[in-house]
Parts: sequence; structure tokens; C-alpha cells
Amino acid sequence: MDNFDYSLARIMPTFAKEFAVIKKSLFRLLSESGAIQTMFLGRSGEVIAAYGPYDSSMNTGLGVLLVGSFLSSRELAKLLNNEQFLSFYFQGINTSVFMKTVQTNHYLVLLFNSNTHIGLARVLAENSSQEISEILQKVRLKYLFRFIRNKRDDDNAAGSLAVV
Repeated sequence: MDNFDYSLARIMPTFAKEFAVIKKSLFRLLSESGAIQTMFLGRSGEVIAAYGPYDSSMNTGLGVLLVGSFLSSRELAKLLNNEQFLSFYFQGINTSVFMKTVQTNHYLVLLFNSNTHIGLARVLAENSSQEISEILQKVRLKYLFRFIRNKRDDDNAAGSLAVV
């Protein structure tokens, strides 16, 4: 199931209700944590949803760089015999970043300053991650169901054309 190939950013508009829940979870994370920015990223860093002051070009750049940093760090962890690498923390002077995997190929990002404690960021990110993970599972199942149904309908249509 983890290798199921689809672009969440491409199919999310089809699942507006589920996408609204993800956005609501990000907004709640932003407001409860006092963070600067929250983002939900796809496997290649594409921004699926974001809340905060950064514009789309800043979000795009951040998304790609953050996912690249996360994946590099995960490979480093594997070299050091740490197979479980689920979160990433960058502590900066002005802005810090906490990043967590959601399922296998998606990432929840929280950018915050000294007004937000890392412990609070981790706990709230874990709660949002669980909520988003449940939504992704529903989307995945609905998408698979639609794919199978459309494939079956296509096969039936092809069979009826062959009969004619």
C-alpha cells in the first residue's frame, strides 16, 4: 500500500471534503502552536496545503528543500543503523523547523520561532499527523475504489464493443 503511485496534489481537488479536513488540521496546528507557518508536502516537496505568511513561491522553495533535507537525513540515519527516521528538527536563530512523516510519502512541516516550544510543536504535530493520516487512508481507499470501478467499466465497454 505504501508504494501505491498517485499524486495527492493532483487528485485532492476530487476529494474536496477530505482536503478541507487536512486544511483545517493545518490551520488548527498553526493557531494552537503559535507557529509561523504550517505545510503539508507531497513526496517530492510539492505543497499540498499551507498556512502562514509565506507566498506560494516561498512555500514551493521551502517544500523542495525541506523534503530533500529530510530524505538526506533519513539516508544518513540508515548508514548509522537507525532504520526508523520519522521526524526532523532544525533549530535556527530566528526560525526553527519540525518536520514529520505522514504515512510514508508525505510530510507535515511546522516553522516556528522562540515563542513556540519544541515539545509543544512535537505533540501538536503528532496529533495533526494522525488526523491527516486517517484522511489519507480514506482518500487512498476511495481512489482505489474509483480506479477499480472505472477499470471494470472500461473493460465492460470494450467487451460490448467487441461483440458488436
